Amino acid sequence: MPDANTRKKRLPRLLLRLLIGLLFIILIWVAGSYWLLNSQWLPERISQFEGIDIRWEQAPASTLGAGEVEGLYLAREDDTFPIAIEAERATLSLSLLALLRGELHIDALDAHGIRRLTVGDIALEAEGQLQVANTTLSRDTLAIPNVSIAITNGRLVRLSDQATLVRDINLNADATLDKITPTDTASGELNPNLLAALSAQLQLDAHADAWDVFMPYLNALPWLTLEGRGALTGRLS
Repeated sequence: MPDANTRKKRLPRLLLRLLIGLLFIILIWVAGSYWLLNSQWLPERISQFEGIDIRWEQAPASTLGAGEVEGLYLAREDDTFPIAIEAERATLSLSLLALLRGELHIDALDAHGIRRLTVGDIALEAEGQLQVANTTLSRDTLAIPNVSIAITNGRLVRLSDQATLVRDINLNADATLDKITPTDTASGELNPNLLAALSAQLQLDAHADAWDVFMPYLNALPWLTLEGRGALTGRLS
């Protein structure tokens, strides 16, 4: 009987110790997450990866441990196929194991207040939301199994001459990009299989300058020119 009573007394103590230990681990994790998000160590560490630049301004104190940041800038730096996103705020979850391997793997990114989304020489400036999941971003590898974007009142700008190609954009899109090396490491040229790795569905309403939008693709037809402005409405799968 004394042994049974002793075991009964020890059980609550053991549970209390486990609870205190769990709370201590949670406190360390929250404090560590807040330190990582508000120090420059983590973005500087990631930016050491070749071809990657990531930075943010701060993490709100009300979102300790939640991975929420403000003023996010994330870019894949490559002369042939650069990609960048700027957002007012975002919820960001990164794979620490991938970071230890020297690779940026985004478990989840939910960006709000998109300032600019750039692919090559084309920039989309708008108000909206972007979500990606399980994304690998590096100079050698690009994989985006799930990306969705919803924007309003956007415009498409050609950066080389700041020409507005499309305005008043309302866009909803979902896309998948299979794992691929976007550019040939030897020649630096764009991988011809890049489009084949992309699957997408989108719905678009906008206004555009026909000349600016289409003429770059009609240079091989010097006898054909397009002029004027018009409305664009489309669905693409």
